[in-house]
Amino acid sequence: MENIANKILLIALLLTAALLNFLPHLNYNYPLHVDEWVHFTYAKHISDSSPLYFQGQEVSLETGFHYLLAVLSYFIPYLILFKIFASFLTVLVGLGVFILVRR
Repeated sequence: MENIANKILLIALLLTAALLNFLPHLNYNYPLHVDEWVHFTYAKHISDSSPLYFQGQEVSLETGFHYLLAVLSYFIPYLILFKIFASFLTVLVGLGVFILVRR
């Protein structure tokens, strides 16, 4: 019985975290702040095979994130991607923390 209660609590916490992360995007269809616009622009440059993407920049860990966004944009339009991707990552991080603490 305790195992079922833990699973229900975990699901409730993950849904609450996803909802809280999604609320700012609820009635606004565009990226909310400058960082999201920058990531959107860089990913769009990669999608369009623009030679301007890496000019004057050092390669960082964000480059991988931009490639991920560019690949995902083939399946999900950018505006929808920026609306739901943060909530999805919140659920994944929450599950990761749960699994790590559980061990």
